[in-house]
Amino acid sequence: MSISNSITGATSGGMDQMFALLKLASDPQAYSEKIQALKDATEQHAAIVALVGPADEVLALREEAKASVKEAKEKVSKAKKDADEIKSKAEAAAAEQLTLAQKRADDILALAEAARAEANAALKEAKNLDGVNRQLQKELVVKVADAERAQKDANAAQDAAKAAEVAFKEQAEALRKRAQAFAAEL
Repeated sequence: MSISNSITGATSGGMDQMFALLKLASDPQAYSEKIQALKDATEQHAAIVALVGPADEVLALREEAKASVKEAKEKVSKAKKDADEIKSKAEAAAAEQLTLAQKRADDILALAEAARAEANAALKEAKNLDGVNRQLQKELVVKVADAERAQKDANAAQDAAKAAEVAFKEQAEALRKRAQAFAAEL
């Protein structure tokens, strides 16, 4: 197996290599295979250089290879750290948004319950008052409609909170995957 210009064997550079490196670093088996391929190729080349070139060139090439391996390990380590930071920030943002959405839904539900309690109290009072029964019934209908609207709004807000939670989790997961893909290209 020969050594190419990139860790994945591809000839393109830039972000593709960074994402490939991060992907490789997150897959221990593939990483081990690449390291083994690098070791095998290095051994083959070292044998050829030993036969063809002077010893000082071989030593210089060995030192250069060691420095390259060290640099690659440092880049992989930094990419993993960056990916973990991105993931942590995305999860924190999603948790904060979820908390806010849940608080809003809880507030709306509390208002709906208060409106429903008020409507029920008004209905009871209307039944007890014969003289103003019709007027109170009209007010009751309005309050019940308000309570129903508030309940619908509360239900919609709760559904929206749940949808927001799912969306934020999906966004966090997508950011994590993008960070891993980005890191794999190193």
